[in-house]
Amino acid sequence: KGQHSIRINDQWRICFVWTTDGAQRVEIVASRPKPDAVEITPGMKPLEQFVPARYNAASTLEIEVTAAGPNVFDFELKSSP
Repeated sequence: KGQHSIRINDQWRICFVWTTDGAQRVEIVASRPKPDAVEITPGMKPLEQFVPARYNAASTLEIEVTAAGPNVFDFELKSSP
């Protein structure tokens, strides 16, 4: 119960809040080194999030997941021009 994340690779994670009713909030988080940033330590630059907040922290997307399934959902995601 609480906040959890699944690391897909060094860049992508799926983060979610889990309650007794199941996942209540799911976010797709992706980070990359800031291109023009000064290295914090040799070989490490500060990271920036590059998935727009409207698809994670500020998302208004909603879907109902049911025990009957199949619970396969597609969301059309658009990038800024």
